Amino acid sequence: MSPSYTLSWLCSFWLGLFLIPVVSAQTPANHSPITLAIVGGQVVDGTGAQPISDGVVLIAGDRIAAVGHAGAIEIPKGAKIIQAGGMTVMPGLIDMHVHLCLIGHADEDHFVRIYGNREEREIMPASAHQYLMNGVTTVRDVGSPIEIVKVRDRINRGELVGARVFVAGPLLQRHPDDGLKGWSWTVTGSDDAREKVRQLIAAGVDWIKVHDQSDFSDEELEAITQEASKAHKPVAGHGYNSDAEILRAIKYHFKTLEHPGLGTAYDYSPEVIRKVIETDTCIDPTSARRTIFEDTEQFPSRLHDAIAAKYLPADLYDSLEASLTDYLHLPNADHERRWSKNLPRKLEPFVKAGACIVAGTDSGEPELIQGASTWYELRNFIRFGMTPLEAITAATSRPGHLLASDIGALLAGYHADVIMVKGDVVADINLLQNPEHIIKDGVQYK
Repeated sequence: MSPSYTLSWLCSFWLGLFLIPVVSAQTPANHSPITLAIVGGQVVDGTGAQPISDGVVLIAGDRIAAVGHAGAIEIPKGAKIIQAGGMTVMPGLIDMHVHLCLIGHADEDHFVRIYGNREEREIMPASAHQYLMNGVTTVRDVGSPIEIVKVRDRINRGELVGARVFVAGPLLQRHPDDGLKGWSWTVTGSDDAREKVRQLIAAGVDWIKVHDQSDFSDEELEAITQEASKAHKPVAGHGYNSDAEILRAIKYHFKTLEHPGLGTAYDYSPEVIRKVIETDTCIDPTSARRTIFEDTEQFPSRLHDAIAAKYLPADLYDSLEASLTDYLHLPNADHERRWSKNLPRKLEPFVKAGACIVAGTDSGEPELIQGASTWYELRNFIRFGMTPLEAITAATSRPGHLLASDIGALLAGYHADVIMVKGDVVADINLLQNPEHIIKDGVQYK
């Protein structure tokens, strides 16, 4: 983690501590009354700070009002109380790499061809709902049809129930690909690159996504990143196959590098690791993409996902299950089994060096059922050398910092996105797969 990043979050943390006694003793700064009090649980605020063993979280409307030890927080009369004894209370998770237009279907090309006309109306809303009910309260979609902007806006207006969504819209691709039809735009030169970015910005996207950046010319990448910068839109793009590809992505100021660890590189050089840290570029390994096959081998029942069955239209869920029946012989099976072996060699040095790492899964791709795969990424981070608190931070405050100034942490003034999980998540990160209570913007959904 860079010194500037550390300093900014320490300032935020200490400011939150400073505000707690003031806010807890009176009406919050936005003058909203306290509507909900979560008491008795172990509070993990998402900043990396040590847990509060007997904590209280006060919520006023859609915001966190106060967080602290039970003895220091006054609970106003009339507030709804949730008893969280025996639970970990923490921010809702953030998944930084999803494709809401997909469902985890084994035959992605077939799925898009047959069901593509149902993406805006049914598929993307169902995916967002699945995330929320898995305790993932925010996602960044880095490749879906442009209609995802409408889905995001409907969620924000309260017309749909789902995770908060930040969108890139269609990803930018240099060469046409039938498998990406509908959720990619092909770039045909630097002028076209500028125009495509302008169209995305005019449509209201939050990010720009560059797919397979090694296919683009320097002039095209410069055009894309210049137009994005003018509109203050960060760029996400591939950086994984080689040192040269990662250094090129950093040269063009990609804010997040997608899929480090998944490509053909045997490892990454000290120069690359140093450059990632010096520029405060964040890497989004999506390691679950590589490990999900072995996870399914160990626990095949994960493919019968109750939340997906509840929120996907019945025929889509049936198609999902049928496509995964013979998961042992999927085209990607042997590839994932072999390539997953080298993940630690490539990612442990980034963890050890303190690089900015965020949790993303590539969910929607085969076997990666929406919402049900995010916790695997945190488990992998611990395997690569993170502490449990560091892994939680990589899925809460750190990605939150990249998306907005007020999500991803239990701090006064932040969005009230809270999950409660039975047991000590710091001791066993696997508990995250089954949250007991889920709150987003102060509304309890479970």
